[in-house]
Amino acid sequence: MDPDVYAELAPEDGSSTAFTVAELSRDPGPVTANMKAPVIQNHVPRSDIEVVFDPDRYSTEYRVD
Repeated sequence: MDPDVYAELAPEDGSSTAFTVAELSRDPGPVTANMKAPVIQNHVPRSDIEVVFDPDRYSTEYRVD
């Protein structure tokens, strides 16, 4: 990741939070999360961005169970 982009997404003051989207089903099965494109919420200045990581390294269906 570009160091300038990383600095914007993860400020040293800890004012950002990362979220992933998890998929649950009614049928018993694996719980998965989209680790390829988490949403980063910067608390100051209150902005959100979805970051798409390397598609060969991360999955949209990462098993978390």
